[in-house]
Amino acid sequence: MRECDIYAHDLCLSNVHCLKTAVKQAPKMTEEQRRVLGKVHELTAAQDWPGILKREKELRATAVALQATDPESAAVIYSELGLAIAMSSDV
Repeated sequence: MRECDIYAHDLCLSNVHCLKTAVKQAPKMTEEQRRVLGKVHELTAAQDWPGILKREKELRATAVALQATDPESAAVIYSELGLAIAMSSDV
């Protein structure tokens, strides 16, 4: 069997198998990361910009940890942190 090449341009059964295997083996978000992401959503919905900024260190650490496993969630955290900075500077 060929070595898995998930970046191959030719889609063949072995590549499909490799992609499915890679998805199954991808690390899942931890409960703590899920909690932090939920808190970001909660604070953003409440427009609690100071609350987000108070947690900046925790949010950045969580976003860095998520970059490889869940880049979309990492981007959400960075985006909301940036929004909080922008909104706080307007006040």
